[in-house]
Amino acid sequence: MQSSRRQFAWKRRRLIWNNDGNDLVGLGDSEPATPEAFYAGRFAGLEGSQVDAVCYCTGVFNHYTHRSDVSEVLRSDLVPSRRLHELHVLGTDSLELAIRHSRQNGREIFWSMRMNDTHDSGRSPKEQALMSRWKREHPECLIAPDGTEPPYAAGRWSALDYGHHAVREQVLRIIDDVLSRYDVDGIELDFFRHPHYFRPQFYGEPVEDSHRLLMNGLVAEISRAVNETAARRGRSLLVLVRVPDSVAYCRAIGLDVECWIRSGWADAVIGGGYFHLQPWKSFCGKIRQLGVPVYACLDASRLVSAHEPEANQCGDSLWACEAALAWQAADGIHLFNRFQTNRAIFRTLGQPGLLGSADAAHRETALAPGTWSTPGRWLKDGDQFMELPE
Repeated sequence: MQSSRRQFAWKRRRLIWNNDGNDLVGLGDSEPATPEAFYAGRFAGLEGSQVDAVCYCTGVFNHYTHRSDVSEVLRSDLVPSRRLHELHVLGTDSLELAIRHSRQNGREIFWSMRMNDTHDSGRSPKEQALMSRWKREHPECLIAPDGTEPPYAAGRWSALDYGHHAVREQVLRIIDDVLSRYDVDGIELDFFRHPHYFRPQFYGEPVEDSHRLLMNGLVAEISRAVNETAARRGRSLLVLVRVPDSVAYCRAIGLDVECWIRSGWADAVIGGGYFHLQPWKSFCGKIRQLGVPVYACLDASRLVSAHEPEANQCGDSLWACEAALAWQAADGIHLFNRFQTNRAIFRTLGQPGLLGSADAAHRETALAPGTWSTPGRWLKDGDQFMELPE
């Protein structure tokens, strides 16, 4: 099984597309929420694309659009996915439909769990509607009291403190439940949504080895759950991890990525997000030396206008440039927050020969911190981990 899992991990994946699960966002209030409407929202444009795998996200911590006995159903008129719970009346849900479409079109599909999504930290009714009942009932497991703004980690007071056993236990229960219900090819642990896990980080204090050991224990348990599910199904399943693209930065926020790889808990690494810390050859080279495939994450929050990410037509050239740079070191490309699947980048970024050269004029732009965020916003002195290209 271990040999088969390694082979599966190294399978060619040109593009991995992360769908954040708001597939019915454009559906009118009078239009029925049906499987056909669901597919028309985003999946329809994938025909003829280079997307070989989908990472499908169904919500934020404990608040999801898939069916579950251990988490809550996300249903609010204030959130973009407000209509998805209507699929339950038809005996299906968003994740089940995403799996069906992927299977029918020869793509792999992974359930993506945002390990500490804090879109619910805001004060607007829309943001507050995202907060789960679990968080409201366990305020001791959050970083700070309601509305308090810690000085670091973007002031995300509603973040889970993974130092609490109850948090780690509920994360494992959620993942176990998904594995027992859905025919996924594995789990994506999205540690970049958002990159904060332990209380010291929020107050400018160092995260200690004791914190990293707690997270190591959780990742080991998740890997065990995936392995047990794979054994029952008689086929390999994978654990993908999406993290900041610097092993040192990851350690500073409590993520011991090297340990996860050496211990066989992480089968592939996806690096990058709101900010880009190192030239791809540095980060990807380090991960590949550890023996697992590595994917470069291109994130719309960083590479195109944060105000109109899909309308910015000039953005595609920058995406092509960074993909060309990434392909010099990475095993594939991971697309984040790009949802118009009929765009040309879904048919070109997975083939280096279609991208042209990564000329020096774009190198500094491609590495610069994003329009939304910088490394130091999430971690005190986080900018020290940036490595400029030669």
